[in-house]
Amino acid sequence: LWDPWTCPPDQLPWLAWALSIDDWSAEWPDQVKRARVAIAIAVQRLKGTARSVRDVVRAYGGTLTIREWWETAPRGQPHTFTLTIYGGQSELVDSIVRDIDRTKPLRSHFTFTQALQSAGDVGIAGAAQAILYRRLSLEAPAA
Repeated sequence: LWDPWTCPPDQLPWLAWALSIDDWSAEWPDQVKRARVAIAIAVQRLKGTARSVRDVVRAYGGTLTIREWWETAPRGQPHTFTLTIYGGQSELVDSIVRDIDRTKPLRSHFTFTQALQSAGDVGIAGAAQAILYRRLSLEAPAA
């Protein structure tokens, strides 16, 4: 029961509670729930560090870039940082931001950006746009 990867799904909320996970949602995918439980102890040990913020975001299936105030040109306001998250699940953004807020250093404030990654062929994108335009123009109500 103490292994997050083999624990029965209906017991995961209790395991999360036992490990002092601050935020939990029954709506999360099973993989996110198990990943949050798996990193719970490491996050509690390192709470208030950039590493703990990275670990929390990774549990949601994303990667991130952290840029602290002293790493920007010109330098930003002291005790601020920006986060850019790549990947992850867009419906979980509120949960990600809440977890970052609970994990970051208390005196620090952050700006959050979610980057969308996409890959495709220009020819396909152009064809899809033309089809969408035609569909919209065909369904327009007659005046």
